[in-house]
Amino acid sequence: MEHIVALTDIGERPVGAAGAQAAAAYLERAASAVAAAARKAGYDANVTLDAVAGSFASDFLGFQFENAYAGVENVVLQISPPAPRPSSRLPSILLVAHYDTHVGTPGAADAAACVAAALEAARALVAGGG
Repeated sequence: MEHIVALTDIGERPVGAAGAQAAAAYLERAASAVAAAARKAGYDANVTLDAVAGSFASDFLGFQFENAYAGVENVVLQISPPAPRPSSRLPSILLVAHYDTHVGTPGAADAAACVAAALEAARALVAGGG
């Protein structure tokens, strides 16, 4: 619940708005705490911020549209086994969630709960030894 409360306390988080920037800063701190625990447990771990922009085309109920975005900042937490890595590829897991919201909503279900689940899953995997 900690992450859900923290994100919803920020309020609405539309892409490019001050709320989205505050959420990215919070998530960077939360991901950094998981990364620190991972390093303490012997993993290699780092957190990066990745600013992205782009567009995509879609067909929704027969209506064609294109959506463009800019000012999106991905918070990326990468945890991997320490070097030297085994010669065989290890199974991987990708945990993904978006933290932006529509205007006028604090986004508890869309998508603070998803972000919280991803962060807690990463923390639990590290605490449980992967």
